Amino acid sequence: MALSSKSVHGYLANERKLPEETTAITLREQDLIWKRDGRSPDILVALGARSPPYNQPRTSESLPTWMADFRLKNDAELLSRSTNALLASLFYLELVGVPQLDELGHMFCRLQVRCRIAPTSRAYRILIAKLREHRSRFYFDYQSVPCVSQQLHDEAGRGIAFSRCIEMSVPTLAHSLDVKIDGITSTSQRISNCPYRLQHLIEDEGLNCVFGNKDHKLRYFGPMNSSARFI
Repeated sequence: MALSSKSVHGYLANERKLPEETTAITLREQDLIWKRDGRSPDILVALGARSPPYNQPRTSESLPTWMADFRLKNDAELLSRSTNALLASLFYLELVGVPQLDELGHMFCRLQVRCRIAPTSRAYRILIAKLREHRSRFYFDYQSVPCVSQQLHDEAGRGIAFSRCIEMSVPTLAHSLDVKIDGITSTSQRISNCPYRLQHLIEDEGLNCVFGNKDHKLRYFGPMNSSARFI
């Protein structure tokens, strides 16, 4: 998410301790569109020539950790932190069906790590090459896998979307799934929206709508070798 100081003349959003009303408006719109219930974004990059706010001094240390404001500070450290966060936020989790109870009573989750970049774009091919070059890996549940397997690399060459399958278990729906990426980033970084509470992920994907969805889209409810069904 990025914003410019040119769009609004910088009213201070005191209630959220943000540098200007533009930021607060952007986050409110995010909540309305994606139903994020006030959850923070992965990163918010503020650009522009004017330094906010315009009625009192402000330092970068007082900003939320997920905000990179280049109007207050522009150095190698901020650039590196922003680059790492933006790279990690290209990847996100997607459930493959509703989680199942395992023999320990935990929620067993089959997941895919997906990528936001269109698989037919030049940027996607460059990203795949960089992931392989840096031997990047996804880390989760005391495990790790290469970001790009040979199969994924071959599929990327044919314009097939990024999909890295992983499996993990959490004790309850209230627990969170956490996946990090390292290699292409200078330090280990959480991918988009992680840690992601399992209940929220189920709701965000619409897998809790067992009686159908208002958009009439099919939802996958389990592996095909079990009592799977589409609704």
